[in-house]
Amino acid sequence: MAAADSTGATVDLLVGVDGVPGPTGPTGPLPIPIPSPVAMRLTAPLSTVQANHDVNVKAVVVGIVTGVEVSVNGLVIGTDAAPDSGGTYTVKWRVPKFKGARYLVSARALGVGGGTLATASITVMAR
Repeated sequence: MAAADSTGATVDLLVGVDGVPGPTGPTGPLPIPIPSPVAMRLTAPLSTVQANHDVNVKAVVVGIVTGVEVSVNGLVIGTDAAPDSGGTYTVKWRVPKFKGARYLVSARALGVGGGTLATASITVMAR
């Protein structure tokens, strides 16, 4: 398909299935970038935490994300949008004073617009 640009010159357009023109280069259609997959794992805390103390929840992310949101038992406790040089995101959590209690610590890697790209979780017990 051909169309005229703002100067009146004819340019070739690649028309997609939905009828929207796609990008073209001197040798044909340009590749459309496909986002790379995101992987995430929690590196802290371990299986037990000290009751009534602060703990750093750490998530290592491989891939492009806008941040990591951390929750405990489904309640969001914080978000980190600036990883350290190793790709680790950290959110501080004050563990409640209840010894013997179990907590589900979860993290989700956020994409543009807040969508979830990856998740990780661990169950910990306060001692």
